[in-house]
Amino acid sequence: MKKIRSVLSRYRLMLNVLALVFVLGTLAAPAAADEFFVLECSNGCTGWNQQQGCTYCQRCCVDGQTYQCWQIGGEYCS
Repeated sequence: MKKIRSVLSRYRLMLNVLALVFVLGTLAAPAAADEFFVLECSNGCTGWNQQQGCTYCQRCCVDGQTYQCWQIGGEYCS
């Protein structure tokens, strides 16, 4: 235990500088592009008939320049 303390105290300045470089590097790194876009989603009817109304519904979400859609039940369309 004493040996660990003596090694840490001997290299304390170097360890502090490395920790500071690590923290500053993390803060300076550019954020991921996905963090700048808000995810927006909405439902839309894709299948309709006169007897049942909306039979198939599609949910689409967009974040920036990309989007994704998938089928959900018709009762969820409004």
